[in-house]
Amino acid sequence: MNKRIIHSGISALLLFGLLVGCIKEDLSNCFRGVVLTVTCSNFENEDILSESIENLSVYIFDSSGKYVKTVTESIKEIESTNYNMYIPMETAGLYKIITLGDVDIAYYTVYSDEGVKRTRSLIPSVSHIDDFRIQLKYSEDNIINRELGDFFIAESQEIEFQDNRNLTYNADLVRNNKLIRFSIDGLSSVEPVIRCKNSLYDKENNTPDISEEIIYKPYSSDDEKGIYLTSTLRIVETIRMPLTIEQVNGYLKGNSYDLVELIQRNPKYNTQELLDREDTFDIAFKYDGSTVVSITVNDWEVINVTPRP
Repeated sequence: MNKRIIHSGISALLLFGLLVGCIKEDLSNCFRGVVLTVTCSNFENEDILSESIENLSVYIFDSSGKYVKTVTESIKEIESTNYNMYIPMETAGLYKIITLGDVDIAYYTVYSDEGVKRTRSLIPSVSHIDDFRIQLKYSEDNIINRELGDFFIAESQEIEFQDNRNLTYNADLVRNNKLIRFSIDGLSSVEPVIRCKNSLYDKENNTPDISEEIIYKPYSSDDEKGIYLTSTLRIVETIRMPLTIEQVNGYLKGNSYDLVELIQRNPKYNTQELLDREDTFDIAFKYDGSTVVSITVNDWEVINVTPRP
């Protein structure tokens, strides 16, 4: 159960190495840029950076919001620098950055949405940070029934590059892809189905109104044990996620629930920050005939219904 957060701290030893030969008479070996310091913690605040994220990409925009460039490094490359990412810069001034981790093109598209025009890649000096988008790839029927790739994002932030100073900044990443592990006791030949308009994200990790509704179905099912694994994108407390338990032929069993409301009945997840910090939700339904008698979220009973005699 992993949340991905990114924090910072600079290695004095590395900085010394970068500054070797950096003297008034010879500035050719000086590092010129900004430093992004990186750690990654799960819900229990355990550092899991090296086992969680493989690559980081920093999208850089100038003070007017126009795209400048992208800097990408692997975690292995920055591991030797105490997880400090050194971003070279050329021109002093104010900039804005968006930091992404492990956004696999097999699952997601990063593009610029300019109203009537959509470009598949960001164009230097043209694409604007306000048009920055990350889109989930899905089929024409809007069904996702596969395990999604990892997707980490930090909200945009302003940085400054000064010619005579290498300033250090933090990037707090949120993992947007979630695992929902359903356990359904008392019913067979069913599947949990989630619907949510959360297929699209902007520079602040918000979901624009034009986001399409996605139908999330299990990518792994063990009907004999009643275990169903579903991948979804970010769970947002202001966006409804209708959940139904359906037979494989589409016949509805029982009531419809708002998945977000169910999860937030567990006090561990009563804020957006706490929702973001959790990566895996275990949701257990217990049926008596066709009646739900109990629902638990990560071992916390959120609904207890006494069946009628």
